[in-house]
Amino acid sequence: MPFPTEIHSLMQHMSPQLQAPTASASDRGLGVQFETLMHRASAPPTVSNEENSQTISKLVIAQDDELQRAVSDVLSITDAASGMSMQELQAASMQMQLELAGMQMDMQSKMAVVDSTKSAIETLMRQE
Repeated sequence: MPFPTEIHSLMQHMSPQLQAPTASASDRGLGVQFETLMHRASAPPTVSNEENSQTISKLVIAQDDELQRAVSDVLSITDAASGMSMQELQAASMQMQLELAGMQMDMQSKMAVVDSTKSAIETLMRQE
């Protein structure tokens, strides 16, 4: 069954545009430039393990100091509770609860960052 003349003439008119494009010299140059940039982008970071461990150590030490301070505050309020009025005891209890809630929120936010970083690294490793 032959094509109708309109479709046949349209296909003849479009055939040069449907052929695969040829790369010009400037396009090839851009390709080489892109390839060079991609090789540079995949270079490993220059942070040493020592710097990473120092950062992690500082975070752990700061968190430990915060926990120790909270424990000492609880112990000091417990020791002083016998000499406090009911209002003072309630105020100290609320202050301690706020301190512990803030510390817990801080710890949870740090753990969320750690988990998301771990997940991102795992995803990158799977893709490579």
